[in-house]
Amino acid sequence: MKVVINTCYGGFGLSDAAYEQLHAWGVPIQKYVEQEQDEATGLYKPQPLNAGEVIFDRDLTPAEENSITALYWKYRGISQRYWDGGWTKDRSHSLVLRVVEELGEKANGLHAKLSIVEIPDGTDYEIDEYDGIEHIAEKHRTWR
Repeated sequence: MKVVINTCYGGFGLSDAAYEQLHAWGVPIQKYVEQEQDEATGLYKPQPLNAGEVIFDRDLTPAEENSITALYWKYRGISQRYWDGGWTKDRSHSLVLRVVEELGEKANGLHAKLSIVEIPDGTDYEIDEYDGIEHIAEKHRTWR
């Protein structure tokens, strides 16, 4: 069985290119929509979901408006502007594996370096992480 994990500090994430490829394969992918901020109070206005788009909050400053972000995104070639609704939590999903295999490094999200690990079929596993670096562990009983 193959499983996708992140192997660098930061955390699991797919690139815009990966989400666009998944969308082309028929996976329902949504773009982030910036949350409006009240100019008087500085608080973010609550907003409902609209037209299939996910309302996200805070730090979605377009690259062209933030020089440091622009340089980083240009260097990495990614921007993390998509939301998948959590379906990529199944890291052994055939489409997650396929997009990582086909795109290689271009599938890496903003703070990710994705790798495919092969484990024995039927293994009851979990993905553990420390500061975003993940590893696969076989599940077993624990008590506290």
